[in-house]
Amino acid sequence: MVDQKDPICYNIGIVNSKEQQMSERIIKAIPDVGYVSVDSEASPGNGRYAVVFFATDYEACGFDTFQEAWEELELLVAQNS
Repeated sequence: MVDQKDPICYNIGIVNSKEQQMSERIIKAIPDVGYVSVDSEASPGNGRYAVVFFATDYEACGFDTFQEAWEELELLVAQNS
């Protein structure tokens, strides 16, 4: 769930990427840094959460929980600060 009081994290809705031909529901984002989303094209049995980190063009999917995906994004931020 998104914390509406957190000034750096917000729900930014549906994003449609023509290059990847996929839709993502962004759950939590750090503006101009990256976000965690639900992968609408996840195969059954694979994790449904994805991470995008803009600075290194990192994209990964298959995270089982939101918390796992968010920790990955936080790690990427720390490694690239």
